[in-house]
Amino acid sequence: MFEKVRLGRVARQVLDGAIWSIEVDGAVHFMLVQKCIKEGKGPEPAYLQKDGSRYVEDNPMTCFKSLSIPSNGMWQGDDLLKYTFPLFLAQVILVVLIIRVFMFLLRPLRQPRVVPEILCGLLLGPSGLGRIIGEYTYFLNGKYVATTGRVFWYTMFPDSSITVFETLSYIGIIYYTFLVGLEVDLRMFKRTGKKAVMIALTSIAVPFLIAYSVSKSIGNITAKPHKVQSKLVTKVHMVGQPLFLAISMSLTDFPVVASILTENKLINGEIGRVAMSSSIIIDIVMWVALAGAIPLSDITYAFINLEADDPSLKTAKAAPLYIFISSIVFLAVSFLLVRPAIIRLMKKRREGESFKQSQICMVLIAVLAFALVTEMIGAHAVFGSLVLGLIIPSGTLATTLIDSLDDFVSGILVPMFYVISGLRTNIPTLFLSADDYKALIFVIIGTIGAKVISAFLISMFSKMPPNDGITLGLLLNSKGLMQIIVLNIARDLEVLDQRSFSIMVFATLLMTSIISPLVNFIYMSARGFTRNKYTTFDVLWKSSTELRIVACLHTLRQVPGIISLVEIAKPSKDTPMSIYAFNLVELTGRASAMLIVNSAGNTTRTQAQAEQINTAFKNYEKKHNSVLTETITTISPYDTMHEDICKLADEKHSTFIILPFHKHQAIDGTMETINVAHRQINQNVLVNAPCTTGILVDRGLGASGIESADQHIALLFFGGQDDREALSFVRRISHKQNIRLDVLRIFTADTMEEPTGEDQPLTIFTHKEKEKQIDDDYVNRFRKTIESIESITYNEIAITNIEEMTIAIRSMESNNGLFVVGRRPNVSSSLTIALAEWSEFPELGLVGDLLASSDFKTTMSVLIVQQFTGKIGRQTGSAMGTPTSMHNNSESDPFSASSSKALR
Repeated sequence: MFEKVRLGRVARQVLDGAIWSIEVDGAVHFMLVQKCIKEGKGPEPAYLQKDGSRYVEDNPMTCFKSLSIPSNGMWQGDDLLKYTFPLFLAQVILVVLIIRVFMFLLRPLRQPRVVPEILCGLLLGPSGLGRIIGEYTYFLNGKYVATTGRVFWYTMFPDSSITVFETLSYIGIIYYTFLVGLEVDLRMFKRTGKKAVMIALTSIAVPFLIAYSVSKSIGNITAKPHKVQSKLVTKVHMVGQPLFLAISMSLTDFPVVASILTENKLINGEIGRVAMSSSIIIDIVMWVALAGAIPLSDITYAFINLEADDPSLKTAKAAPLYIFISSIVFLAVSFLLVRPAIIRLMKKRREGESFKQSQICMVLIAVLAFALVTEMIGAHAVFGSLVLGLIIPSGTLATTLIDSLDDFVSGILVPMFYVISGLRTNIPTLFLSADDYKALIFVIIGTIGAKVISAFLISMFSKMPPNDGITLGLLLNSKGLMQIIVLNIARDLEVLDQRSFSIMVFATLLMTSIISPLVNFIYMSARGFTRNKYTTFDVLWKSSTELRIVACLHTLRQVPGIISLVEIAKPSKDTPMSIYAFNLVELTGRASAMLIVNSAGNTTRTQAQAEQINTAFKNYEKKHNSVLTETITTISPYDTMHEDICKLADEKHSTFIILPFHKHQAIDGTMETINVAHRQINQNVLVNAPCTTGILVDRGLGASGIESADQHIALLFFGGQDDREALSFVRRISHKQNIRLDVLRIFTADTMEEPTGEDQPLTIFTHKEKEKQIDDDYVNRFRKTIESIESITYNEIAITNIEEMTIAIRSMESNNGLFVVGRRPNVSSSLTIALAEWSEFPELGLVGDLLASSDFKTTMSVLIVQQFTGKIGRQTGSAMGTPTSMHNNSESDPFSASSSKALR
């Protein structure tokens, strides 16, 4: 039993031997596809007509065996790839795996996700694996017949599977455009600056006019019409082609812009805010233009001199008017009736109440309903889903929907659409007769240059730096799924043929893939890291320059402890200090996170946390006239978040970076993990920090208030550069009246000295003596400054083992006090070996790890200090070191993981 099924909207090149049909004079004729192998082109779908001439059809009918969805399994001899369901599962798995491989390979180039997805589609289509020739079988007259042809294509993507695959891919872009609509807060348009509006409108108008006028002048760029086709098609193309080319080249995909900005650490600056606002305006305007272009391109017969005796064309005359009126009514109902109803329903919800599963399900059904309505009235289905996303207000509902849908839609369904586009793209054919498409290439290059130049000129007029203007122009040329959707709509309407479609897809891939490296080269590399004179407390000690601190926070719980530490670090009421509270938020993969930064009216949980952090630091600023605070939110993947921290510290010329430990104290006194990824961030910052860094293990440092009458600080001094930096830190606060400071210098006994035989290098011995001399000088200068201060005590002790060291540390304990230690103290090898046996977190150093351990059972918080040396993991540009480099540098860091293993 056979079923004839039209292949959706996919244009296919077909292998010899497939069964096809074509309607001639109202009757369906089935025939065997004849060979049509042209030099360099490969087989094409070709049909014999009554007069014996050829007719090449892009959208034919095909037949396949019905009731072949499930299989009986391989043990009963079934070929699973001949059945719809197992074949579909294999297709999805193959697509996802290939995309993941491309993402891994392109990660060093900081490419947005759209690039590996387009590459996956091209690889699986006739541009890649679809060109592999081999033997395969097809179903004919009740049996499978073997033949030779494009084996991969017709094994993994046979014609019978395309209908299901393409249908699900269109469901994917329906939900994707719905998510895009959810990302956009309509209220942001009221707050958008004039600069962003001017750049957006210029970036729309100039490329649109250039693309439209040039494409209008060059005429029909598609293949010349066959005599079977109506000559009217050429006239139709002359209306649709300029519109679609202009729209696709003027379009900017704002999720791709957000991804590039995030990868290159530009999202928090002015360039990030302007680029995001401009790209969203461009997207909205271009979607409106596309809504008008579809009916004009599909039924342009109504505006052309039509043949009076063609009744079907006469009927179509009024269709564009009907589509336009229906679309206006649809928008009016959506924004004036449905949106207010949704807002009223959300206001009735109690604060903090979660949405029911049935409510989420109703919204998902509404997405399909809106898409169906716009499809029925003659607009594309994606407009309905986009409108529904726009009318749902920003807030918990939008956040819940994004969290529920994002992974499945972006990870499974959307890649299927790229594969469908790849099956329609044949890159090798572009190099056969490129002369016919030189004009199209000129349109592409011209519009890219026009957008860059126009954005650059407006940026210069707005007094932005030249690098920002060029970067902005490049960013606004970012293309992605939105442009692929536009091109596929044009292909479905036959406004573009396969070769022109292939050129546009290839141009999309090329433009988007080079933008991120160019932005990094032009903007990031040009700026690099500026040298900060005051990178350590030791240097700052010798000047009266203000102290600048970058305080990193993941949660609200960390705010009291950080503020208390900041208060401790402030030498006096009149000492100037700048605090940059850095709210660290993980980027989960969608552009909605970007809009939180750029939309002050957003009421999501992330924005609420940022506001509470800002309020806490502003209240602290009000109590101290000499303190300035600024709260900054960065939304970035955890893997690269350390780059944001180091970049901010360098730009602000900070002396101190405060990092919260990745564990906090539970009620029973043990340390519980907040997020393991926070530990990786701390490790990366220690490697790449441009100034002194401290990790705070908070055990209730802020419990007694930031201006407690008596704060106890205990410094453990073993020696070494980090211990000297810790001493410089406490020296700045030694004159504060409410500080009780105990300094304990710990020596190792003479019996634990290193051997000094003939095999011991003289340079090491000299280095140790030099370090000890520097330690003595630091301590002597410190003791002179505290001679008359009764609240400060200084003691020295010699130890021979860990037990003695533990007893000495215990003697300095107090409730809610603060231990201050260097990360890499200068202790003997014997003590190092003993401590390394219990070391769990090398980033804290051996002594810091001991004090932070739950087994140590103390109520005192711990600050582990690492001095900036100017060479630890430091590289130019945006390149950063990794914890691997930190651990392998055992000479500079004897307490790294690799060193501990060696000592064992």
